[in-house]
Amino acid sequence: MLGLGGSDHDFAAALVCNDDVRVAIEQERLSRRKHGLSLWYESPLQRSIDYCTEAEGISLADIQSTVSADTLPARVRYMLRNQNLREFTHHLCHAASAYMMLPAGATAGVIVYDGFGSISGQSDDGLRNLRETFSFFRFGPEGFECIGQTVGLAYIERDDFPITVTNSAGLLYELVTGILGYDIMDAGKTMGLAAHGCPRYLAALEQFVSYGDEPSACFGCALDDPLFASTLEEIVAAGGGGFSVKADLAASAQEIFNRALLNCERFFYGCPKGCEASSPLDRTIRWRAIGISS
Repeated sequence: MLGLGGSDHDFAAALVCNDDVRVAIEQERLSRRKHGLSLWYESPLQRSIDYCTEAEGISLADIQSTVSADTLPARVRYMLRNQNLREFTHHLCHAASAYMMLPAGATAGVIVYDGFGSISGQSDDGLRNLRETFSFFRFGPEGFECIGQTVGLAYIERDDFPITVTNSAGLLYELVTGILGYDIMDAGKTMGLAAHGCPRYLAALEQFVSYGDEPSACFGCALDDPLFASTLEEIVAAGGGGFSVKADLAASAQEIFNRALLNCERFFYGCPKGCEASSPLDRTIRWRAIGISS
């Protein structure tokens, strides 16, 4: 079985025989480009697929099944059109990757949150897709259950173009990352910078954010409001673009993340609203029971 990972970044391939992972590699290790970002004339997975088959001394004809998330690029889907390709929703793949790290038969709750995942529908006006942003799963010996999901609105583009998706904690972080002057895929730098600041601008960010009481509306974020980005730009400009203002803005974005996840925790434990006031030790004990994949 050939397993494929990645959507528009961090592509990877793995070969599995029965329960044995025979070989696996990320595309970036072969292309030498961080996050496996591909150029327009390349297949983003060709090198990693070839590496796996060559390492095992087989060809694509020897593979019985190929599995991937349904966010697999169309170019790769076409390349594998004769390969018995099975596709699953993006967030289910994230959840499964967390659960599969646990002992067989374990019971777990898994929260998945990222920039955006699979398309789950379309807006009434037909101009925007619904995309996964938060998903909540229960896993156990009998299988899994999706107990709820928050989606965001994404403009339907006619060509490859950066996508705006509302209600996404991941894209909120990327928005702040861009305002701070970092590049695409540099959100880790924002997270590191947050440790050097304090969340002085939390109120400014929370003008555009809400924390809901149901899994279907756990996090609201108006990322399609032009005022949001301009507000952040004004904050940085007012602080002279210096280290302190950028660190404080990063810390404010991190605090939004913290509050969003503590709000999500309630859906597994029945924790009443306001449980974020519980002690850090209590929260650590509870979080050990939850797998997090982002």
